Order: sequence, then C-alpha cells, then structure tokens
Amino acid sequence: MSTYDGAYTTRRYSSMSVPTKKEKEVYEVLDSKFIDSHHYHGSWFEYTWELTLKDSNGDIVTKTLDTWREYAFLNGSTIVYDGTKFNQIS
Repeated sequence: MSTYDGAYTTRRYSSMSVPTKKEKEVYEVLDSKFIDSHHYHGSWFEYTWELTLKDSNGDIVTKTLDTWREYAFLNGSTIVYDGTKFNQIS
C-alpha cells in the first residue's frame, strides 16, 4: 500500500473507509537504508526506507516504511509512525 492511496476520493469510495491508527507508534532508528523514491504528479514524492527499529518495550523489529519527507539519514533518530507514513521527530 502506498501513502498516496486515499489522497483522492470518489463518491463510491470515500476516504473515511481508510483505516487509521488511533495511537501513533514511536521508534528509535537503529539502522536505516533508503530503498526507493516514487514521483507522483506535480511535486509529490514518496520515499521508502528499510528501518531497523527499537520500540518502547525494547523490542527490535525491521520494517519497510514510507514517508513524504526526504531525509539524508535516520540512524539514531526517533520517528513516529501513524500506520501509513512516518516522520522524524528528533
């Protein structure tokens, strides 16, 4: 699924049908690898990263996540994930 999904709505398929997380997940980035960027029309870009993350319980997971922002590096930073995209918060 792309973060671009649901950017436009139609009467048949409204954006209200897109599930959203009520609580955002916060992770510490242990390792990051930029995978790809996808250009949509205009100036919209989606960036895909493979991230090794540590959650608040100390569990370590590897996830492939998307973001709308371009980052030079993410190692050692903290991100917040809303179920669709992530953003760096520190």
